[in-house]
Amino acid sequence: MAIALGFTGILIGFSLDNLLAAIILGIGLASIPLVIIYIRTGEYEKALNEKLENAMNTITNNYVQSAELVSSMEKSIDYISPPLRKIFEQFLVDVNLDDDVKKAIQKMSYKVDNRYFRDWCNILKQCQYDSSLRVALLSIVSRLSEMRILKMQSDTRIKKHINEYVLIA
Repeated sequence: MAIALGFTGILIGFSLDNLLAAIILGIGLASIPLVIIYIRTGEYEKALNEKLENAMNTITNNYVQSAELVSSMEKSIDYISPPLRKIFEQFLVDVNLDDDVKKAIQKMSYKVDNRYFRDWCNILKQCQYDSSLRVALLSIVSRLSEMRILKMQSDTRIKKHINEYVLIA
């Protein structure tokens, strides 16, 4: 696809009898698929982070109330979106097979590349020794929410400035 678009850009440039336009159009049109992939990846990561926040919030609220992690996950699993549901279902399977909750939490923490999720999992492991730390989970979820809001605000500002630049230029 990128090769066809690049070749089309070169042909358009040569049809204008302009070598510089051919080079610029060839490179510009060839990079369109990469730009689209970059944009779609960002949208996917944004949606995944929102789902992760909701999942962590649901599990945390159930865990704070019940003080039992496995039953909290079992109660919450129906409310977790499919890309993340498999991770939490695998956690439940690991706990049922091995009965080592800390090991299952550690294994689960590697499956999502998110700093707040790893912090949340570390606090979950510590909660297995000291149940009073359950309330610390709420602060991690709120920090994730605050970061998501700040990122949305900065993205809005950047898009605003880009739109102003395009209108002026």
